[in-house]
Amino acid sequence: MIAMKNFLIMIVYLFNTSCSDSQQNHVYTPDEYKNNVHLPKDKYYKDSLSIINDLTTRLKKQDEIFYAYKAPVVDTTKSQILIDTILFDSTANKAIILTVVNFLDLNYYRKEINGKQGIANPRILFDGHAFFAQRRKNKWEYKIYYIHVGKYEKKAECLQRLREIYFHELKSLQEADYNRYNIDDKRIWQEPIWNQF
Repeated sequence: MIAMKNFLIMIVYLFNTSCSDSQQNHVYTPDEYKNNVHLPKDKYYKDSLSIINDLTTRLKKQDEIFYAYKAPVVDTTKSQILIDTILFDSTANKAIILTVVNFLDLNYYRKEINGKQGIANPRILFDGHAFFAQRRKNKWEYKIYYIHVGKYEKKAECLQRLREIYFHELKSLQEADYNRYNIDDKRIWQEPIWNQF
């Protein structure tokens, strides 16, 4: 009976330890700094449509912000960009956009067998990205943020990890001039990255 009780205590300890480790780097934005900007529905819809059209065109053209999707390793002809989150500043001229790109990876599981190149087993994969965008003369300019998540087989897992990083872990990285705030912190709109536009 004592052995069983000790075993149960150990299981509870391991569970709590593993849970606390997974939350270890999570830094939540204090309520007084939460970004609570809500655009009217028609304006939000118009801006989100403009952004998705811009980013989709850039992906198809393999624009420099999508450097990771160059042929022949990736086929972007049927790729899609899915917007998960758009956060705006109070002027609605700055935005942070979390996106997922689905793409056909042509090199997936490609390997050599007996010295000969194996046949590629293409597969749809998902990458998560964050874009910082600024409106100039009714046109959006974009900077892709350097932290991204990649090559997930499930969209939901990709999105979950992307949200964890940008809503709960960005501040904990503490690099010079970067990552001082999570993206739901209104102080992020004053960060040095906005001077790059």
